[in-house]
Amino acid sequence: MNRFSSILLALDVYADKVNALVSEYRAENTKAAKIYNESTYQEIREKNLQKYRTKYLAERASIVARCDSFIEDIQSDLRAWVATPVPPSIMSLVNSLISCQIPLTGEELEAISSSMGSCYFGGKIIQKLAADNNLHGFDNFKDVGFFVKILDNVKTEMKVFIDGFLGDTPEYEFSNGVSKYIVLAATAKKIFGKDSNTLKAALIWRSENAPGAVKKTDKLSNEDLENLDRLFCGVNGVEEIRQRAAELAPDLRDVISLSKYGNYLPDEESEEEVVYP
Repeated sequence: MNRFSSILLALDVYADKVNALVSEYRAENTKAAKIYNESTYQEIREKNLQKYRTKYLAERASIVARCDSFIEDIQSDLRAWVATPVPPSIMSLVNSLISCQIPLTGEELEAISSSMGSCYFGGKIIQKLAADNNLHGFDNFKDVGFFVKILDNVKTEMKVFIDGFLGDTPEYEFSNGVSKYIVLAATAKKIFGKDSNTLKAALIWRSENAPGAVKKTDKLSNEDLENLDRLFCGVNGVEEIRQRAAELAPDLRDVISLSKYGNYLPDEESEEEVVYP
């Protein structure tokens, strides 16, 4: 479980909340239209709009604050990753190897690499030693710029969805003048699709070389467990749970696998390496 997965989970729950508000708003208006004359109906409709738009804006403010918190944590991980010093004993060994011009084998460099821990400049040193010794298989290290670019793309994608999502069938009356193109982009829910920048980030952050990477064996937080329960709310019976798990699996397999719903996941296809432009 990593914070990008948490963002996807929180946004999925947010989408359900917005859909519920849109449904309730339209249902109340439909009911009023059948009971009252046009003048009274328009007054009730305006009151309903104010009530439900206020609820929508409250939910929107809440998800913005929550996602901003996740992003700040990720940025903090990046800063800490870059600032983590190489263990002194390993640095001393590396300096000795370089000064004495001692050639290294792949096995020897692998042993040094495993002793570096989660250390950004340790990774850069391993890259340099591999190049100096013409060793292959040590080129999976990514520069900090790679991760910053991913994070910027996620922030943009997240903002488009939060700013523009007004329901699966958009209720434009909830909008605060947001562009219809933003609304259409958000309604497409690309952020939950296979080309999602946020999903790619969640997959890339699985790597042990990623800043702030969390091992798959780590437990979910209480908040994540509560959000998962909301996503499965109203789903009854084994087959329905399996179907819901399959629907969520493309985005949230790692999350679901750590919960009581993990046994209902479909078999995972062999994963291909995630290529990030």
